[in-house]
Amino acid sequence: MNYKSRALLYGLLFLLLLLTPRIALSRDQTVVVETLELLTAPADDTEAGPVAVLFKFHTGPEQGDTFIHQTHQWGEPLYDRNFQPGNRFIGTAEYRENERISFSLGEQQREHGLLLLFLIVTLVLFIIGRWEGLVGLSSAVLSGGLFFFFLFPASLAGFPLLPLAIIICMLTVLYTIFFVTGFQRAAYPAILALLAGLLLTFIYSNWAYGFFHLDANRARHARLILTWMDHQTGLTPTNLGHLIISGIVLSTLGAMMDVAIVIGSTIDEISRDQKNLPFIQLFKSGQRVGGQILSTMINTLFFAYLGVMLPALLAFELFEISWMKYLNYDFIGIEILRISAALVGLALIIPLSSTITAWWCKQDV
Repeated sequence: MNYKSRALLYGLLFLLLLLTPRIALSRDQTVVVETLELLTAPADDTEAGPVAVLFKFHTGPEQGDTFIHQTHQWGEPLYDRNFQPGNRFIGTAEYRENERISFSLGEQQREHGLLLLFLIVTLVLFIIGRWEGLVGLSSAVLSGGLFFFFLFPASLAGFPLLPLAIIICMLTVLYTIFFVTGFQRAAYPAILALLAGLLLTFIYSNWAYGFFHLDANRARHARLILTWMDHQTGLTPTNLGHLIISGIVLSTLGAMMDVAIVIGSTIDEISRDQKNLPFIQLFKSGQRVGGQILSTMINTLFFAYLGVMLPALLAFELFEISWMKYLNYDFIGIEILRISAALVGLALIIPLSSTITAWWCKQDV
């Protein structure tokens, strides 16, 4: 199967994911509203005060209708919305017996701009990488679809999250390796090594999470989930902890696949050129390649996580919080666990890939 066929197949699979029904969490409905006129507002943009805005529904049961929404202006550009005529916002409306009983205004509508960015990225990848680039992008999109359309609805319905996450990660490994590299000899041992590495990384992350007494309730964005805890969903505190662990392992998956593929392909090429090389020589070759990759991957992962944490680091510096206290915050401990799990996963995948690929190639001579 060539890259063009794989890219088209990925597109069909993603369309199937889009057609998968999702579990409704409530009767709240997301709607799009457009600003028609700013009726009342403080005289100065830097002053706080009540605001009345005339909106028109663009979606939902009241599509085309207008209404006046009362809100508040804080006098701070960071918090205030731009109610210029024509600006559209996302809102949440709750209906009972076809009558709106509540409405809350959300953020400005941006999905059209996000779609444009996605199209630009797709075009650049296709121009430079051709169909191979689209295969990689489609693989990432499909992986996201598995989580949004299967893992999240199932976990919200009360199914155990950790086993589901392990299964989905393993499925991600299977179709990514096969469709990105093709059904080559090196793909099979890479998959076996990754499945073993994933299980070990899950075990390590689960152990470390409990050993350090981390609290998922204090993780980043946890408060957004806690408001729904045990309320019209199957979420529990245990599931929230498992969600954190699954996210930690998921963040290591891409790097682990890179290492497994490079080591597997290297050993496969060496064994094809020198068929008489013993198992131990092939294993050592994989170890040397893996060691060189690991040294650069450590910096790659460190700077990636450091970039995410920069605002928090700056905030602690501004408030002059001691580093000892900083390191013992739960959400910082979770990020430290994320880095350590990534390093453990990378370190484990090197001997696993070297061993399994060397053995596989000797059996297939």
